[in-house]
Amino acid sequence: MTKGPKPYVARRGTHTEIAAAMVAIYNAYWANRVSRQAIAEEISATWEDVVRWSHQISEPDLETATKITAWYKKRWPDWRDHGRKAA
Repeated sequence: MTKGPKPYVARRGTHTEIAAAMVAIYNAYWANRVSRQAIAEEISATWEDVVRWSHQISEPDLETATKITAWYKKRWPDWRDHGRKAA
């Protein structure tokens, strides 16, 4: 039996971590947990930017990316555990 590749662990501030935060924000809006205005105001970006980033999964400028990641972590402190089963 062969083993698959090791899972990628996102380091702080990496593209993967930022992209995950952006997608989570986008999903939070669609789950009606957060209003688009609250998202845009808090990260000082437009809602269209959040949508574009979540679709492109491309890294925005570092300042905005940091705000997005911090915004998500503040609301869901257990964000790294989403999708994982408790041991």
